[in-house]
Amino acid sequence: MKYCIICVFIFLFNTGYTQNNLELTVTGIKKLEGNIKVGLYNNSLAWDKDMKSHLGENVYEGKIVTIDTNIVKIIFENLANSNYAISLFHDVNASGLMDMGGFLDLIPQEPFGFSNNFVPKFSAPKFIDCSFLINEKESNYIEIELIER
Repeated sequence: MKYCIICVFIFLFNTGYTQNNLELTVTGIKKLEGNIKVGLYNNSLAWDKDMKSHLGENVYEGKIVTIDTNIVKIIFENLANSNYAISLFHDVNASGLMDMGGFLDLIPQEPFGFSNNFVPKFSAPKFIDCSFLINEKESNYIEIELIER
């Protein structure tokens, strides 16, 4: 009897939480040096903090991938059904930080990109601009093309 109760509990627990994978493809890489630094976010508060600081300290999951080809594929595993957004940049000089310059050091000096291939005009994008849904019923594949300024 204990065995049956445990089996039922495990079945109910496992069906309530779906684990999904996300395949991200980054294109538009012009220099085969440095790395791609990716931040996956699952809420707007963390996103907004990092868009202001440019530090990437509040990511849900982060990855750094060395560049050896013009196209990079990155896999995020075991993601729950939810809304997510991605911010990334090509850290050409491997400094670990997005190099900024121009007026008041507000203009990115390294290639960058956002999910939904959102192109910001005068300010950093909002979470809603870049968010997408991960679920088991959809293809969990996105492509981001780097932007250079």
